[in-house]
Amino acid sequence: MHSRTPSAPPHNTQRLTTQPMLVEFRFANFRSYRDEQVFSMGAYMRAPDGLEFSACDTGRKDLPPLLKTAFLLGPNASGKTNMLAAFEAMQRVVRTSALMTSAPEKAPAYEGHDPFLYDEGIQKEPTYFEVTLELEGMRWQYGFLCGKERIEEEYLVAYNGVSPRVYFERVYIPEEEAYAVKYGPYFKGRRKAWEEATRADALFLPTAVMLRFIPTFTNDIRQIWETLRIRGWAMGPEMLTLHPLLSARLLLVPILFRALKSSETLGIASELKGLGTGERTVMPQGRTLTSLDARVVAAAVTTTILVVLAEVFFRNVLMLGTEVSMP
Repeated sequence: MHSRTPSAPPHNTQRLTTQPMLVEFRFANFRSYRDEQVFSMGAYMRAPDGLEFSACDTGRKDLPPLLKTAFLLGPNASGKTNMLAAFEAMQRVVRTSALMTSAPEKAPAYEGHDPFLYDEGIQKEPTYFEVTLELEGMRWQYGFLCGKERIEEEYLVAYNGVSPRVYFERVYIPEEEAYAVKYGPYFKGRRKAWEEATRADALFLPTAVMLRFIPTFTNDIRQIWETLRIRGWAMGPEMLTLHPLLSARLLLVPILFRALKSSETLGIASELKGLGTGERTVMPQGRTLTSLDARVVAAAVTTTILVVLAEVFFRNVLMLGTEVSMP
């Protein structure tokens, strides 16, 4: 696990920042870069004049003041474009690896593996990416080793002080052809389910973020069901059979409101995590309507029609039974 602590110069009197800030970006074995490269937003300056306008103080002793803007300067063919491409490669793997379907010729891991070609000994080695962020008063380090066919290693570490908090570390074991995943006490959630749902060519953290809303939705349905029971609506088989339209209305309306709230939360989270991009995500297998999709749509339409007919039928039967029982 590549965990490092940036050296911090004495603090000046800049304004404290509450926004997420990039501290460092590290990468290695990518295109024209063989060895590890570091792009730092730390305000390392001999003359402190002007820092109050160009840098923000994080309020942390283990971090320097962070620059709001940085420029990448250098002569032609010095690697500026490849450094920006490294940013884009890491972003692309994080943003799309959990969404894309696995395909050998278009594997998400392969999208980030672009090794240094002038050293045969390192061409088969994975490409290394790591980003350090200051977020909500903590310093976060997230990185992974991206091989040609799989993610070789992935980790998330946070610093609330000097001591690290390891949230998880995922390492591929070639001898066992499987991953060894170690979790820290701060990592909460359905670890085993997320671990099993993560493909070899996908990142674990984006997959967990995508799947963490499924138990939330299940819990919403359970709460709605219990609320209806307390209000006197016993949502059992009899209620669902005799009054399907009423049952659907009682269940679907609150479920839709809960879903809208969850989707708003997911949208905000995706924007903060860099998923809100104007570019269109291209799936390797396209988005064509298959025969299975057509059967699902036909089944949904048929079920809706049957529910409406059942509601009308049972309502007429009950009305007829009431009229017959009347003297």
